[in-house]
Amino acid sequence: MGTSDNLMMPGLGLLGGVILLVIGLLKRYKAGRLAHYSRTPAGSLRAGEKQLITGKVRAPVLCVSPVSKTECAFFLETDERKTEDRSSSGRHWSHWETFNISARGGFYVDDGTGAALVFPSGGCLDLNKSAQTDTTDGVFSADGSATRKTERVILNGENATVIGTPFPLGELLTLLRGGAELQLPTEFINELTRIEKERGPNGVLCFFGPGAETVSDLSYEDYLSGTRSSSSLFLQLGGIITALCAAALAYAMRGGPAGGTGF
Repeated sequence: MGTSDNLMMPGLGLLGGVILLVIGLLKRYKAGRLAHYSRTPAGSLRAGEKQLITGKVRAPVLCVSPVSKTECAFFLETDERKTEDRSSSGRHWSHWETFNISARGGFYVDDGTGAALVFPSGGCLDLNKSAQTDTTDGVFSADGSATRKTERVILNGENATVIGTPFPLGELLTLLRGGAELQLPTEFINELTRIEKERGPNGVLCFFGPGAETVSDLSYEDYLSGTRSSSSLFLQLGGIITALCAAALAYAMRGGPAGGTGF
């Protein structure tokens, strides 16, 4: 029987391989769901039904992102604080802890048949672009702790795919008037109010809150293809790591070659 030290590394590797396999299976399931969605024309949305739309981002009002200072249709800002922890044995380490997440902006997704309003939130983003983090190693806040900002953006004019359930614009404005937190430029809110007056509270449908389930910065075709490729990559890598570590673990448990102590 191998020692605990000999078993630990292949055991951890085996666990990592299984995790990669699970991620790959989840991505395969997601790709399967994506493939079975029927695309809905943005100008023909149906209230209260889950639908998928894809088209170009068109922002009536641009925002400026907090890190790269980029003009964009939408940004998600995450603020983190460096926290020091100490174990009972006296070891200490630091990690970044999120203390604020804010989303700002909204846009139309225009597919040529019409345009649908979309107001993303943090949990719905599935972006192809990497997040941008401030280049300093944190700046010091008033209480002396190091902080940093990370942004994720959706740019005006790029592709977008949205999956969710649209609801009337009037419901969104009712929430805003009731004090709901949705950060929009004042000019955008004024435009939404004008649209409501012209077309009525139920005349325009939009994706917001839980109704905006997934928002990607890719066209539908690219989003589906990328999800399938990612699934295959995780499954292949997970399978290789799992097989190798399982063999190494079995070898270590037998104690290695005769007269040896294993790895």
